[in-house]
Amino acid sequence: MTEQAKDTVLSPLVIQGLPKFISFICHRFFERALWAFVELGIADLMADYKSPITAAELSQLNGNSWNIGFVYRLLQTISDADIVQHCITNTDGSHRNMNPEHENHFQ
Repeated sequence: MTEQAKDTVLSPLVIQGLPKFISFICHRFFERALWAFVELGIADLMADYKSPITAAELSQLNGNSWNIGFVYRLLQTISDADIVQHCITNTDGSHRNMNPEHENHFQ
């Protein structure tokens, strides 16, 4: 039995301490977020920008009129999956600000 446990491959998104079905829900959530990220071509827009970008700037690139709040939440989810990096811009290292869509940068 212990030999079989050593050979088990776990998903990188497994959440320790939660039931398996909740882990499935999280996988599905990340799958949908990744699909939207790819379908909207956000990775290409971010690569062309070549510097950290806010959700507000990204939502207005190339004449797009995307919802800023949606783009920010999408980037937050994608950064939780380590696909993009959330750059901390505050000097004290906190994520608290009044307009995160306009102030938090992603790369």
